[in-house]
Amino acid sequence: MKNPTRPAALIYTRYSPRPTKRKNGRSDTSEPTIAIQMQRCLAYCELAGLHVAAVLQESHVSGTLPLDERPLGCELERRLAEGDATHVVVQKIDRLYRDLPEGVWKLRQWQQAGITLHLADEGGNAINTGTAVGELMVAQLLSIAQFNQRVTVERTRENMAWRQQQGQRMGSRPPFGYRVDPLDPDRLIEDEIEQQAINRIHALRAARPQMGLRAIGRQLEAEGLPCRGQQWHHGTIKKILQSESCASVNN
Repeated sequence: MKNPTRPAALIYTRYSPRPTKRKNGRSDTSEPTIAIQMQRCLAYCELAGLHVAAVLQESHVSGTLPLDERPLGCELERRLAEGDATHVVVQKIDRLYRDLPEGVWKLRQWQQAGITLHLADEGGNAINTGTAVGELMVAQLLSIAQFNQRVTVERTRENMAWRQQQGQRMGSRPPFGYRVDPLDPDRLIEDEIEQQAINRIHALRAARPQMGLRAIGRQLEAEGLPCRGQQWHHGTIKKILQSESCASVNN
C-alpha cells in the first residue's frame, strides 16, 4: 500500500556474476550481491524518508543489456509509467546503465516525467538527480561506467588474441580453421582443409570487394569447400574476415 505521507520509491537491483578462481579452487565473484545492494538501498530510503513501493531484483543479467530489454527493467518502466513511484533507488549507476547515450537519454525522460534517480552508495556517497550538482555527478558517473566497461572489453579481446596466437585453447569448440592438438588437448593446431577455405574467402574478398557474404558462401559451396554445418552461413564468413582483420592490426 502507498504511504501518503512519504514519496514512493522503486528499488532496482541487478547482479551479473563473473566467476573467478580462488586459490582453494572454489569460484568467487567480483560483483556485489543483490543482498548487499538491497541493504544499502533500504537503509538509504529510510534515511531519505522514501516509502519503498517495490523491490525489483534482476539476477544474472548483464549491464550491457539496455534497461528496456531486461525483464525487470521493463517492469520498472511500467510501474513508473503507471505512477506507482516518482523515485528510483539503486546502489550504483552501473546497476542501471553502462552506456552513456542510453543513460543520459533515459535520465532526461525521467526528469521530464518528474522522476528522481537516487544512488544510495556510490563510493560512499549518496547522490540524486533532484539537484543540478547531482545531475552533473550522475552524468560523470555514467561516462566512467561506460569507460570501465569498454576498457574491460578491450583487455579481454587483447588477452584472447594473445592466447590464440600462442595456440592456447579458448573453449570447448575450436575456432574455424583450427582443431585440438591430439598430443595436447589444451592447444590448437591449424586444420589444413579449413585453412584452405579461409584463404579462399580472403581471396574472393580481395578480388571482388563488393561481393556480399552470402555470395561468397554460395561460391564456396559451388567449389566444394567444407564448412561446419549443412551450408556456409554469412555470419561465419563475417567472423573469419573480422578475425583476420583484427590479427593484422594487432601484428
